[in-house]
This record gives sequence, C-alpha cells and structure tokens, in this order.
Amino acid sequence: MVIETNATKKEQIPLDFGTALLNNVIVTKPHNNRRGIMKNRKRGFSLVELLIVLAVIAALVATITPVAMNAIKKSKATQVAQNLKTLATALENSAYVNGVQGDKILNGEYTSVSIYDLGRDISSDYTMDYTLTTTTGKVTAIITYTKGDVDAKMVNEILPEATGSTGSPIHYDYEFSIY
Repeated sequence: MVIETNATKKEQIPLDFGTALLNNVIVTKPHNNRRGIMKNRKRGFSLVELLIVLAVIAALVATITPVAMNAIKKSKATQVAQNLKTLATALENSAYVNGVQGDKILNGEYTSVSIYDLGRDISSDYTMDYTLTTTTGKVTAIITYTKGDVDAKMVNEILPEATGSTGSPIHYDYEFSIY
C-alpha cells in the first residue's frame, strides 16, 4: 500500500483496509490481493455448520414421519375396505349373470363360485362364505379379510358395514336377493 502525504517522501505501510482519507493522507490498497484477507481460512464447511444442517434435517424428518405413517395406515384401510366391497359386488354379479343351482352360486364355467373367480389377483388374505336360501332366493354372504394387519376402526369409517377389531379378521356381511 502506498501512503501519500503533502511531503515529498513516500513510504509503504501494509494495511488491512481499503482506500481512506485521513488528515490529508490518502491510503490505497491494491485491488488484486483478494485472497490475502482469507488466506488462513480453508475451503469447505465447518463442523458446526454441518451439525446445524443435520439438526434441521432431523427436525424435518421427525415432523413428517408421523404424517406419512398415518397416510400409509389410511391407504391400507381404504384398500381393504374397497376390496371387501368389490368382492361382495362381484359375488352378487356372479349370481345374477351365471345363476344358481341348488344352494350354489355358479361361476362362468357352471361350477360353484370361489373367491378367485370373483376378481383378478385376489390374495389368500380374503375368504368368502355365503348361504343361499332356495325358497326365497335370499343370499347371505360374508367376505373376510383375515390378515389382521390393518386398523379396523379406519376400515369401519370407510365401510360402515364392516366389523372386526384391530389384529383380528375384518368381516363384511351383506345380503341380496336373486329373483
């Protein structure tokens, strides 16, 4: 840095600040020495900065996890309720389309209908039982979800006719008439 005074004498004094005017003395700093200010600082993040970022991420995960888990439970309950209702409707449709013989509802091949005839990709977690009263044409059917890994209260909110408790099978009982 160069310091100019009113005197004819010039001298160089190293300073850490930019151009200034103080008591008729002009102090200038060269513009090409930007790294000189931070030459002791290394590139990268400090440990404290990394810990702060990790703490923020942990707080976000802690607030989002319960919401995501509740959404997963709700979607599973919706899936089970929808499958129970769909299988019940498929049984009723099979009775109307394929007819009955004695006390059996027939499938498309004129044999007794099973739960696997009612839909595609039916898991073994679902069972079906029905009783056909031939004199009245009344069918009492029960579709059951046997796995017990779903919240029965949530299923009941979606499908009020479903009964059961959490950890036990969930039943959907319904009746229809064949005429």
